[in-house]
Amino acid sequence: MANSLISGIEYVLERHETVIALEDDVVLGNGYSEYMEQCFEKYRYNSDVTCIAGGGWPVDIPESYQYDVFFSYRSSSIAWGTWRDRWQNYKRDYTLFASINRDKDKKAILERSGKDIGHIMEAQVLGKCDSWALFWTLMQINQKGVCVIPTRYLAQDIGHDGTHGTNSTIKTTRYDTVLYNKPDRKMKLPDNIIIVDSIIDQIDMILSLPSKAERLETYNNILYKWIFCLYNNKKISTYFKKNNINSVYIYGLTDIAKLLVQQLPLENIKVNGILVLCKDKDEFCGYPVYDFSDNIDIANEPIIVTPVYDMKYIKYSMNKRFNAQRLINVEELIDNIIN
Repeated sequence: MANSLISGIEYVLERHETVIALEDDVVLGNGYSEYMEQCFEKYRYNSDVTCIAGGGWPVDIPESYQYDVFFSYRSSSIAWGTWRDRWQNYKRDYTLFASINRDKDKKAILERSGKDIGHIMEAQVLGKCDSWALFWTLMQINQKGVCVIPTRYLAQDIGHDGTHGTNSTIKTTRYDTVLYNKPDRKMKLPDNIIIVDSIIDQIDMILSLPSKAERLETYNNILYKWIFCLYNNKKISTYFKKNNINSVYIYGLTDIAKLLVQQLPLENIKVNGILVLCKDKDEFCGYPVYDFSDNIDIANEPIIVTPVYDMKYIKYSMNKRFNAQRLINVEELIDNIIN
């Protein structure tokens, strides 16, 4: 697919100054074409703007932000477009990643653009994936460029529902966004690039998925501590009694979650159910499973988070959806018992 997309872009740009690339799992909102035309014209001569996208990631735009677009260090390929002179800088350069990491300023941008870039680069080198977008993202970071994205998305990626995906067969709601169908109108576009730190931080958090190695290391650390508690007769219930907690929800369908649902009832701690971002089963170890589409009230209930390698994103998404304030990191819980 990477070769096909690259050759298609080059074919169009031999004949036109701009190009738009649409994948078959992208839905467009009314006004998308007008938006792209306005941005192509507005930023034609600003070489720091490397591309334009119709959609992005589920971020919150500050109420005080007055424009209809924002700028991202991370390029989005959702209903994406660029200019001929920007594309001329594109090449599959495997040395860019190392080069960026040797430059203090560029490395700082890379570190705010999602840790998944490093994981994708590793997979690319090992021949496990073939991504054109990886090298475009690295090119943009190397040039300290930005991608233009509308504050209300005019393109939506429906490829993460487990059935319609071009690149993904795994169901997740982590990247779900709302499609906006706007009337034709002149958009308010800033003359200069504006970086909104809160938006950049949200994009980084959403895209900073832990690697398999990181997940395994976290699991092993928790398991070793759990074994230490059992060997030294240190009960899990100690933490809950000290904090006057009688019932909890558990977040995640992990092996650590299995240990908790087996242990907690034995120590007179009620398990109300299991929480996940997106469920593919209704029951786990005899307990009901709830996801973000379920209408449940958990605002004041303690929630033990077991996939703590993704704690920052889980806290962000749980507070956003359920206004959940009492999230308990299971590793910190066990450390508390040990100490």
